[in-house]
Amino acid sequence: MAKRGAYRTAVTPGLVVIIRGPMGAGKTTLMRGLAKVRSYHFWVLDTDAATGALPPDPNGDHLGEEWQLECRILGMFARVILAYGLNVVLDPGTLLTRREVDTFLHAAGRRRADPRVVLFRLGVPIEEAVRRKTTVRASYVRASNLGWQPTRVAGEIFLDTTGRSAAQVLSIAKRALRDRVGTDRARPVPKIRRFPMQRPGSGPLSPEAPAKVPDPRDSGTMS
Repeated sequence: MAKRGAYRTAVTPGLVVIIRGPMGAGKTTLMRGLAKVRSYHFWVLDTDAATGALPPDPNGDHLGEEWQLECRILGMFARVILAYGLNVVLDPGTLLTRREVDTFLHAAGRRRADPRVVLFRLGVPIEEAVRRKTTVRASYVRASNLGWQPTRVAGEIFLDTTGRSAAQVLSIAKRALRDRVGTDRARPVPKIRRFPMQRPGSGPLSPEAPAKVPDPRDSGTMS
């Protein structure tokens, strides 16, 4: 359990990292890796956070019709997290176009021009994606990656994950973050000022010792 106030050690509070890419490119793996970098204090968001608020739809038809709504829901989640001085890393399955990226950022209270916004786009050949996604049918992976034609977004950082391990991709991403927003070394946790403890009944605010109202007779004068 994280200590209360631990968010104060975050480097560059209010950082938003968006990771885009086709199936099997390593988006979720990179997202989880960045979330473990304690100094940045990322909170993880993915599409589950938004789809959980949508009506039950076993066929997933809403994904093709309600993407703007889903982007706004994710953005509202992010806005709350950012208000606490934390950072957000997002693995969105829906932010395919520039408009959807901007919709999410607007709901989160950010713009693409904000230096605290970092966009990653991962790339991987289809056959390597098939080898990575061992729990998904190869035909589905191929169809998904052939259909993934995202709009390029100005300023995004492209990472080719071909032949690279998760640790290598994470190292490259961390280096890019350092170049963009600064060091990933944690700042010392500020010390909490502690007041001396007082024995029960001895303190001026203790219920056993209520404040005494001055009596004018104590001064020796009569009114």
